Order: sequence, then structure tokens, then C-alpha cells
Amino acid sequence: MGVFKSRELGDPILTPHGETVVELLGKVRSTEPVRHSVALAEVPVGGSTINHYHPEVEESYYLLSGYGQMDLGEQSSPVGPGDLVHIPSGVSHKLTNTGEEPVQMMVVCVPPWDPDCSVFLEKWDGEKLVVDFPSP
Repeated sequence: MGVFKSRELGDPILTPHGETVVELLGKVRSTEPVRHSVALAEVPVGGSTINHYHPEVEESYYLLSGYGQMDLGEQSSPVGPGDLVHIPSGVSHKLTNTGEEPVQMMVVCVPPWDPDCSVFLEKWDGEKLVVDFPSP
């Protein structure tokens, strides 16, 4: 329980493909047990999240700024400020920034997000996303 001031937020998580995530509340940040997590995420112009799903986690995105294309399972839809995206557990999803400014969004996960809760369907090869993982 508590009020978290912006100056007290931890360091952002910077992904190799350019997405920035700052956990506001969750397993990584909280010293007390929590049942959900809240993060502020940003997808740069021309960037995207990696296509993935969460077997046990339900997720929602609330877009604060920017425009994108949301792939949700077999559906695809344009999204922008004020839109809410509900992502049930087990459903693949990817957000691509199609606008001229970063996409900023609040992300809520139930149960709380942790680094091991995602199954990735793409991989960042250092330059681009690839669907087929190379053999070791």
C-alpha cells in the first residue's frame, strides 16, 4: 500500500528492439505482495513490441499518446489515445507504432507481470524481428 512519486520510480527496462518499460507497481518494484502490476510503456516511432502471449497473465493497454496497429490473435485494429486494449491470457499480441510520435501506454497485468511470464513468437536479431528462430 502506498503512494509512489515519479521521482521514486526505478530505472526503465530498455528492450533490445527499442521499447521502454517503467514498472509503477508490481513484483519487481513492490516490497509487499500485489495481485496486479501497472507499468508505463513506450514504443518508439517505427517500432513495435515483440509478438508474444502470456499463458497465465491477462493484460490491458490504455493508450495515452501516439497511434499504432494492434494485432490481437487473428484480429488487427488501429489504436490511438484513449483506446483500451484487453488481452486475455493465451492470446498473442503485438503493437506497432504507425504514427509520428512515440506510443505511450499504461499496461496493467493480472496476476502481476514478471520477466518469465511471456512466450515470444518473434526474436530480435539485432536489426529486425524474425519469426523463425534459428537452430542452435
